[in-house]
Amino acid sequence: MKIVITSILLSLLNLSLFGQRNLILNPSFEISSSLPIDIISEGKSYAQDWFVPNFGTPDYYNSKCDTTYKNQIIEILGYFPKSHSGYACMGFISLSLNGGMEHITGTLAEPLEENCEYEVSMYVMLGGKNFRLFEGSIIAYFHNEKNSRNITLFPEFISLNNLQKQKYLALSKISSSDSNWTQISGVYHAAGNERYITIGFFLDKSLKNDLKKYNEDQYNKGTNYNVDKLIKKNKDILSFNSSYAGNKNDFFVSYFLIDDVQVTKYNK
Repeated sequence: MKIVITSILLSLLNLSLFGQRNLILNPSFEISSSLPIDIISEGKSYAQDWFVPNFGTPDYYNSKCDTTYKNQIIEILGYFPKSHSGYACMGFISLSLNGGMEHITGTLAEPLEENCEYEVSMYVMLGGKNFRLFEGSIIAYFHNEKNSRNITLFPEFISLNNLQKQKYLALSKISSSDSNWTQISGVYHAAGNERYITIGFFLDKSLKNDLKKYNEDQYNKGTNYNVDKLIKKNKDILSFNSSYAGNKNDFFVSYFLIDDVQVTKYNK
């Protein structure tokens, strides 16, 4: 009964401030049938209507989690994330320099209508001072099949300058100086019948080739070889995390927290 009442209340909150219906189910990740008990178990999907589309292991943060799990997260991040609203949020690696990425896929309450425009927004926050890499582009990918062939451990290459024609939407840029929850948004022109939204970062072919060369150099010549050259060449996408204050031997990883995802029909 408690779960049912919670679901009803959250459904009522599933409206934007302007009265538009939010099509994202469980937009704040608060409805969950179970909670992670340690970091070994965190890779599975805990938030109802959300799932992990590949072999990545995004993180589920809920203030009701077991103390053991919270302490393990504090050891890694330096704190246990506090959600933008309510008591839950998600975290994921948008990009690591070995080419790895994590994504989360949410379910829409109804298919998108062909040629209609939808406002897409969410709140994001940088993961903390222990991550050396920063890339400021969160991308929303809309698709009509639950297990899209485009979402693998190394997602399909896309042109970052031509996202709209490929069901991808680059949301407003994030700054590495933003240490608080920040809302990012964009307008998506629907192809029609999209039923799912996958959130994360997607490689373009040029960056993929540069990462491959970087990893070959790293393997042959030592840790972090030529990383400055890699970031300089891709300065429109990559940079060092300006708030980084960890150990110099930490991995180069860009990490984000995400909460309060919205997709609403756009009124011009």
